[in-house]
Amino acid sequence: MDVDVERLKMNDIDDLLARMRLLEIDHEPEGWPAVRTQDISALCTAVESVIPALDLLQKRFEDGCDIQQDKKSGRFYLFKDMDVITSGETLRAMILNLFLLDTAMDEK
Repeated sequence: MDVDVERLKMNDIDDLLARMRLLEIDHEPEGWPAVRTQDISALCTAVESVIPALDLLQKRFEDGCDIQQDKKSGRFYLFKDMDVITSGETLRAMILNLFLLDTAMDEK
């Protein structure tokens, strides 16, 4: 079944995660029916773990930040008003750096 990712809404993702978590509760790790609950659990955990970082990135965009990739080095930069907030060798690394930076600032 092909999924049109562009049409998926956050509610769809939340509903999918909720249904997957229900399967996890209803089955033992290698139980019946033929689902590998540990795989479902790992999928849900992975998806849930990125949501806070993506929400943070969206908030930064709403606050006027931009992402730019350096053509020569390939490094990604998140900046606002020409000030670099964070960067990373990959987009994923930049997002993780942003999340860790904001988490550390929240702890202060």
